Amino acid sequence: MGDYELGYAAVDDFGLASAMAISAAFPGGVGPLTLATKKFHWTKRKQWNAPKPEAYPPPFSRLHLYDGGLYDNLGIEPLFDVGQQSLKEDESLPSGMTYILVSDGGAPLVRECMPHPLNPWRFKRIADIALDQCRALRVRAFVNFLKKHPTAGAYVGIGAAAESSIKRFKAGREVLAEKLLNQAWLSADEAKRAANYSTTLRQLSEATFDLLEQHGYETAKWNLEMMSHAPSSSEQIRMGEERL
Repeated sequence: MGDYELGYAAVDDFGLASAMAISAAFPGGVGPLTLATKKFHWTKRKQWNAPKPEAYPPPFSRLHLYDGGLYDNLGIEPLFDVGQQSLKEDESLPSGMTYILVSDGGAPLVRECMPHPLNPWRFKRIADIALDQCRALRVRAFVNFLKKHPTAGAYVGIGAAAESSIKRFKAGREVLAEKLLNQAWLSADEAKRAANYSTTLRQLSEATFDLLEQHGYETAKWNLEMMSHAPSSSEQIRMGEERL
């Protein structure tokens, strides 16, 4: 974890519950989560183009953390250089990092009328538009990177129905697509309902939890199986023979 100002720290022993607590925090409502910087070993490059990072004591004894969705909803900045559109190479990062799986649970921006100038929700709408554009720029950069390096990662976003998506990308993957289409998937309406579920502080019903869990599982399954399978010419011939 970290950034170019604070430096970076390994979080191998950082609890999943704490990471989720940070994600649940938002300004003015819940949080922030406070971390003591002395519990981590920090490194930082003294200059932007320095060859190696060095040990670096952060200028703060404690960090107060909110949900990164206010700035980087994908959480890829420590690992992916958006400007260069490449994986970051840094000794403070996991060694041998060659693959990034981005799970984007952000709901699409709803198209609706702008509230009246005297309506206080107008400011929230303006902020939502700005944050959505910031997220879109990061997504475009990462997807463009995947087009050039298809085996270096995957982008998994919610909202798309599995069955129609498999049919859309089946060219050159006919055997795999046929196998996947024989399985049971959520309907398009169910996938849309899962993607548009509003985040609240209320307890989820069991049915809602099952819907969200199933949509997440299906989205990851068809994306990773279909998108990681780019058949070569010889493999396409073999697929054709299997169909015959």
